[in-house]
Amino acid sequence: MKKQAPIHPEEFSSVTKAMQKEETGSSPIVTLDYDHGVLKLKGRSNPENSLKFYRQIFEMVESYLQQPPSKLTILMQLDYFNSGSEKCLFDLFKIIKKNKSKDMDIVVKWYVDNDDSDMKEKGEDFQSLMEFPFEFLPYEVSKN
Repeated sequence: MKKQAPIHPEEFSSVTKAMQKEETGSSPIVTLDYDHGVLKLKGRSNPENSLKFYRQIFEMVESYLQQPPSKLTILMQLDYFNSGSEKCLFDLFKIIKKNKSKDMDIVVKWYVDNDDSDMKEKGEDFQSLMEFPFEFLPYEVSKN
């Protein structure tokens, strides 16, 4: 069963790209829009070498945070991630926490399938370790 687009497609479209990594069968699409302060990760994240995949993302996010921007909205719609990706996502959140300016607004919009309590729990785990808010938003999955 392949998971489909979220209920809120307007948030995942019309992104001016400063960085984009295309989605593959084992890695999510990743887009960082400098103009609007939006980081998007969508799909599955189980690359063979998670650190190699996420290293460029870490660098681009650190570079973006040096501006310093007034906001960062993180749109997360991951259907699955392996333990290596989980560690890299935690590292990504730590980078954001460490490098954010005092007045910067950060919000994580964590999209989760209503039937996937594990992914919601993972988001709640990340939220408990960070100092910025997470919003948990449902999306519908088309079951073919």
